[in-house]
Amino acid sequence: AEAVAAPEGRVMARYPKSRWHPIAQPAGRYVAGSPWKIVHHTTEGSSPNGAFTAYATRKCAPHFTVNDLGVWQHVYTSVPARALLNRRGGVETNRLHCVQIELVGFAGRDKDRSALALVAELCRWIELTHNVPKVWPAGPLRWSRDGRGDPGGHNRDAGIWLSQAGHYGHSQCPENCVEIETPILCTDLRWVTAEFLSIGQEVLACQETS
Repeated sequence: AEAVAAPEGRVMARYPKSRWHPIAQPAGRYVAGSPWKIVHHTTEGSSPNGAFTAYATRKCAPHFTVNDLGVWQHVYTSVPARALLNRRGGVETNRLHCVQIELVGFAGRDKDRSALALVAELCRWIELTHNVPKVWPAGPLRWSRDGRGDPGGHNRDAGIWLSQAGHYGHSQCPENCVEIETPILCTDLRWVTAEFLSIGQEVLACQETS
């Protein structure tokens, strides 16, 4: 069915312009009363199929994957996806009413304009469907330029995340910074720790607690 039950009532949980491509189970139920958000990720790869392989490998997927050719939906928006790190005993992330979008590409490189147009159109639908305001509560995104590395200074304030609706980048979500000891699955299927990666290196997944 296109519409499924949600804690707030009945909503359209399937984006009409998406291709339905379920990969992983949702992360349970949303935390009741938490404000709706849109979280923006990049796949850190160059193809949707590479992203789909990574999702299947780690049994975690966002709500949507987008490139210049279209939008794929993996999870209904009325239930939480599982694409953010969520440490036990820490700040709730995936279940805090965040609709998660993975854009095919790299955080430190220019994005395809056609893909960005599709992301914008998808965001307008999510904003209308779930009453997400067009604001960035944690401030403007900070990203590396020309693959020069993490610029730092990301605002991951837990109080803002817990209380304010709007748009967030992955780098603005509490607990979601890759540490040097984080295990990373490379494209040759080797696991290495993040300290050995090169800037802009394509990866398949990172080992996170969800």
